[in-house]
Amino acid sequence: MGVKKPANMPKIVKFNHKPHEEPHADPEDIVIGAEDRVKWDYPGDFVVVFEKETPFDSWYFYPGNNMSSKPRGDVEYDHPYKYSVHIDGKRRDPNVIIRP
Repeated sequence: MGVKKPANMPKIVKFNHKPHEEPHADPEDIVIGAEDRVKWDYPGDFVVVFEKETPFDSWYFYPGNNMSSKPRGDVEYDHPYKYSVHIDGKRRDPNVIIRP
């Protein structure tokens, strides 16, 4: 009988936003492992877009689709994957970094 691996809880990126200011991401740059997922958390409307390259199966995340897959098998480790978060017409450009 094998031992079950515990389920990994997603790493959370919380957004907040004040009117007329850029959104804020906490953490600004999130570091995850090869088995981790990311959940973007904001109580209102938002869009996360990986514009040039994505470490995940999807390029876009938004309310109702705010959880990533695990990183793809061909990701580059210790490489900053830049994404943009758009809230109320304002933008911020944090990173996801995958460590082995």
